[in-house]
Amino acid sequence: MYKPYLALLGVSLLTAAAQIMIKKGALLLDAERGFKYLFFSLFTAPMILGLFFTLTAPLLYFYALRTVPLGRAYLLSSLNYIFILLGCRFVLRERIRIYHSLGVLLILGGIILSNW
Repeated sequence: MYKPYLALLGVSLLTAAAQIMIKKGALLLDAERGFKYLFFSLFTAPMILGLFFTLTAPLLYFYALRTVPLGRAYLLSSLNYIFILLGCRFVLRERIRIYHSLGVLLILGGIILSNW
């Protein structure tokens, strides 16, 4: 019974990782040198990895939806926000402001109250 919930956790982690990799890939885009360079800069490792994660996450979601109620599965997908914020801080080295932290606490509170 715990495997579908692990799959939902995997969905959130993969979705967050996809967003972070695509952001890293976007930082490498070279649009100033023309369309040809822009096109080939889309095929960097972070972009390809982000695309792979984006395509893999729904497979886990489909697996989880076989047994987990949709309302609960959709609610747990809000963990994406938390994982993306952590990835922004520790992978991309972006600054996290106090209102980001408050938002994460509100999301966690909502998850806890909804599953109570």
